[in-house]
Amino acid sequence: MRLRTVSTIALLATGGFIACLSGTFGTELDDGGAFTGGATGTANGGTSASTTAGTGGSTAPIGGSTAATGGASGATGGGFSTGGSALPTAGSGAVSGGGSGGLGGSNEGGSGAVSTQGGFSGGGAAGMSGGDSGGTDQGGTGQGGGGPGQGGGFGKGGGMGQGGMTGQGGQMMGQGGNMSSGGSPPQPPQQCNQPQGNQGFTTRFWDCCKPSCSWAGNVGGRNPARACNQQNQTHGNRDAQSACSGGDSFACWDFSPWAVDDTLAYGFAAFNGGQCGQCYELRFTGQSNSQPDDPGSAGICHKRMIVQVVNIGGIQGNQFDIMIPGGGVGDFNACSRQWGVQDHQLGERYGGLMLACQKQNNELEARKSCTLNACNQLFGNNPQLLAGCKFQVEWLNAADNPRVTFQQVPCPGELTSKSGLN
Repeated sequence: MRLRTVSTIALLATGGFIACLSGTFGTELDDGGAFTGGATGTANGGTSASTTAGTGGSTAPIGGSTAATGGASGATGGGFSTGGSALPTAGSGAVSGGGSGGLGGSNEGGSGAVSTQGGFSGGGAAGMSGGDSGGTDQGGTGQGGGGPGQGGGFGKGGGMGQGGMTGQGGQMMGQGGNMSSGGSPPQPPQQCNQPQGNQGFTTRFWDCCKPSCSWAGNVGGRNPARACNQQNQTHGNRDAQSACSGGDSFACWDFSPWAVDDTLAYGFAAFNGGQCGQCYELRFTGQSNSQPDDPGSAGICHKRMIVQVVNIGGIQGNQFDIMIPGGGVGDFNACSRQWGVQDHQLGERYGGLMLACQKQNNELEARKSCTLNACNQLFGNNPQLLAGCKFQVEWLNAADNPRVTFQQVPCPGELTSKSGLN
């Protein structure tokens, strides 16, 4: 979020010369392209018409609202005199242009107000036409405000008087309001209240090996987790050797994570602190286990993920190694064989595609863009694995090994129906 200050500028015309006058500053608050607020100004209006060339007043509207109708009409009678101009400071484009010229002689209507960045699209109305008789009549031209969603713009001041008896221009613009009277003040960043539970952290991997919980001897009499052949079909032989040991039994692509909504996701993980088939709810704390103040981890504060344990490995007791395609093969690699790719195409061995991108540029948006491109290159012909790879950016916000609190929960049917482990 950025704060920028905006001043309002007016042209003051008096006795045939032009002076430039600034009002006080308003506040323009930029948050994702939306601008709010503007300076608040006040000023006296123009004087009434008389028999001699008179004064065209300019009306300065309150900031943030639609500008009022333009200045007073010029005087009746000979001589050149122009009406004042409507003078917006912020918000919408002016509604009406300048006042009409005086009657008789050669007179001009006042110019329409100009709002360079009005809050609403569409222009201010044209100024009224010039005198009723004699001379050349000209109507002023109103100009449109800026596009929707923009902040208040700069209004133009009243025009100079013209002709034999020179009328005075519009009055000076009123003083701008305080900064606090424009847009809303910036809000402090949301604090992430630490969720309750056991302290842990997450990493990521996908080695294509047969999961350890796919072996009947590791599940305590329960149905073991599914394993698949090289073409991702459920393997008919539960005792088939793992691809990481030279066999033809691989991890099924169904074990890719997926988002239920913006704050809940499901997936599968390796975890040494429990048993095969148990499920855990992970609540992200907004912190990273790898780098302080990681914006990716901060962005998933309060999100939660439910994972089922289908694997074990050489990991810590409070570490959940989430299965994410392209997340790094770790100690074993059957992916090069299953997918027909070179090892270097899989990114860093521990950390995968995203870590390889972080080594190039660890700025969050660069990290995200690079990782998505790498996912597309590796899995462009495999929509299921591609979706799982993009999950680490689109839902996990490219968080760098985010910390969690965790607790055991009943397994959702959405997980057990994919794993077969129940």
